[in-house]
Amino acid sequence: MSTPAATDLLSASFAAPADLPVGVRKALEAVAPGFVLSEDRLRDITSTMLEEFEAGLARYGEPMAMIPTYVTGVPDGSETGYALLCVLCG
Repeated sequence: MSTPAATDLLSASFAAPADLPVGVRKALEAVAPGFVLSEDRLRDITSTMLEEFEAGLARYGEPMAMIPTYVTGVPDGSETGYALLCVLCG
């Protein structure tokens, strides 16, 4: 599978070239190639992240520290009353 050109990705993001000033468009076209990843590179990044997540869940002191969640369900609309939600993230 081929990776689309960065300019193709940029063009797909905007309705028409007239949407942006020329200087802004040129600046985006200059940096856009840095955000295009091959499928192999994306798989490598994903694999590394999953390894880091697993290590972070397995023990303390890992660079990707993770705290397991014990939420076993999601709201379905039948709930009544009040709820207290506290999100701790960094």
